[in-house]
Amino acid sequence: MKKARLWVPCFLLAIALSGCNQIDISSSMERDTPNATSNEPETEIDAEEVPSEAIGESLRKLYGLIDLGDDQATEEEKRLMILVWNQIAQTSWESAEELAPDLLINFFVALSQEPFNETEIKDDEWEKDEVIVSVLMPADEVEPAIQRHFDVSPDHLRSGMFYIEEKDAYWLGGLGSVANARIVESQVDGTIHTIHYELYHDIEPSGSGILRVDMREGNDYCYLSNEFIPIPLTPKQQKLNDSYISIGEDMILEEKIVAALVCSRNATISWNRADERPQYDLLSIYDFMVQIGEVVIPENVELDPYWKEPYLPADDVESVVTSYYDVSVEYLRQYNNYDPERQTCRVPSSYNQDIRLVDTRRDGDLLHVRFEVYNSYELARTGEITAVVLENGGFRYVSCVVD
Repeated sequence: MKKARLWVPCFLLAIALSGCNQIDISSSMERDTPNATSNEPETEIDAEEVPSEAIGESLRKLYGLIDLGDDQATEEEKRLMILVWNQIAQTSWESAEELAPDLLINFFVALSQEPFNETEIKDDEWEKDEVIVSVLMPADEVEPAIQRHFDVSPDHLRSGMFYIEEKDAYWLGGLGSVANARIVESQVDGTIHTIHYELYHDIEPSGSGILRVDMREGNDYCYLSNEFIPIPLTPKQQKLNDSYISIGEDMILEEKIVAALVCSRNATISWNRADERPQYDLLSIYDFMVQIGEVVIPENVELDPYWKEPYLPADDVESVVTSYYDVSVEYLRQYNNYDPERQTCRVPSSYNQDIRLVDTRRDGDLLHVRFEVYNSYELARTGEITAVVLENGGFRYVSCVVD
């Protein structure tokens, strides 16, 4: 079962990493305006040059990055960093209605943390839900707090996964990021403040952005829009990107074997029997096959009010899952996704990942496929999947070995 969680980033600094050179991308963001202020750091420091006694120093002192843990953080920096926490600053949007509603719910959670303290998570007062192991945040407290800073409708906020209609409440999600930022320049035009910023993954530049904020009476504010420009891929990253499996209907058999297992989280550790894997992950191959057009979900299915996952006929789901895994229906039904009264099953989501097909070899009707999985263009793991190729052109998994 997925558990709701609350954690706030502490912006870890990878001091020990070598070759992490700061790159100055501010030249492309310069503005010639009398109302502009610059926030360039006095010096740029190579991570390799940081002495051991500097560990524990603030990000501001070392790299000129915003550090909400020091006493120099301005209100403008706080307004930017709370969006970084929620990954709202890492995307472009012209209207808050374009943002994923659950990101905005997480904004409410972030407002309850230091150094904002604008809202409160009332653990002792609010109802707790046993199904999702989370406190339920009443809509009449969450929505006004968000609408104070975003022009967004209740209908949009309630369209996300976190809203539970039966309770008229939101469950507590999670927030956090290893992203850091610094403000390059600020402009003021009446009540509109425009913030030009740079974003970093740890200390490596990842992009630049332009955030527009409407400053209102009493130091109140409302976010208007954001334009984010990611750093272009390096030639090496582009080459890797071009070599990833393109997940869709046109995949060849070997690609499908790898992608289905990886995206359903069943290629994270080695296994020789399918019933060594959690039912939750085994079931998610159904969702993957829906995504690539191999399976069609029946019309007018009911959605689970908590997870927004469809209630599907258990026989249909189990027929698909057992066609790919040598696993019993009885084993699959041991998980709480199965409802014996309705004879239905909730299907968990699969998650697309960056995967490379490395090598294949045939041994009779067995097909061995080598693969690589990447995270942010860094090799995360390698392994080999063995599957039986069926006469009808399909396949059935035998084992997975993760190096």
